[in-house]
Amino acid sequence: STAVALMAAAHLASADKHIAPVEYHTIHQVFFERLPLRQVAEGDDVYTLPATTGLGIVLLEDGLTTAFELSN
Repeated sequence: STAVALMAAAHLASADKHIAPVEYHTIHQVFFERLPLRQVAEGDDVYTLPATTGLGIVLLEDGLTTAFELSN
């Protein structure tokens, strides 16, 4: 998912001073409502990461389906 890739890229960028921007794709927004990214200021393009370990995404199993289930 794009959301998982975004969070991985954001964590990598925050850990390496040689990586300045991370592109925030807004087309494929699967699971974006579950991202722990928060805007620093309204209308600003700067976001903060959570202070906890991991990517910060928790997917609830009851809301997920497999490709096999969708094809039946």
